[in-house]
Amino acid sequence: MDMFSKPTTRTAPVTPKAVVSNTSSFAPESIEVKTVQPIILELSDNANTLLNALDSTYLSTVNTQASEAKIKELEKQKQLDDLVFELTYGERDNPKPEKNYYVQPVKTAPSIIDRLQVNSIINDTAFIDVSGQVIPVKKGDNVEDAKITRITKNTVVLTRNNQSFTKYIKAAPIKVAIKKESEDVRSQ
Repeated sequence: MDMFSKPTTRTAPVTPKAVVSNTSSFAPESIEVKTVQPIILELSDNANTLLNALDSTYLSTVNTQASEAKIKELEKQKQLDDLVFELTYGERDNPKPEKNYYVQPVKTAPSIIDRLQVNSIINDTAFIDVSGQVIPVKKGDNVEDAKITRITKNTVVLTRNNQSFTKYIKAAPIKVAIKKESEDVRSQ
């Protein structure tokens, strides 16, 4: 059932009223009973609409206040829970996000090991290409900060900062000869 039902129009009950003509005696013959019809005012359609709108506004206001009171109650309950937790267990550990810093690596020139290519090896001499310049080297020679420690028939071993690096002869592209069918037919 709706708390504020729609107003209905009904006739008011007739209420008897006593009229006393002689106040000195209250004898039943001196009391005259008259019935009086109360005045009933009918509301216009605009007034009914206005009352309904006022009723809706009032209900909306009451519901809003109830919702706000519930929110305040929940906020206070959370504050109480946090306080009880803090007093019981100590302060909550809320990890703060750490800032990540990106450090760009310093650009360095490629080392001699990266720039060096072995072009060919003849006897005990290796012909190496360093940044486009061909240099003949033998065992024990230094190329920048790397030392040639061994030369074999297809490799050059270098030592740099007490580390050994092996470089192989740069392979030439392999060409494969393919016979054409027309040559096979002519030879027969």
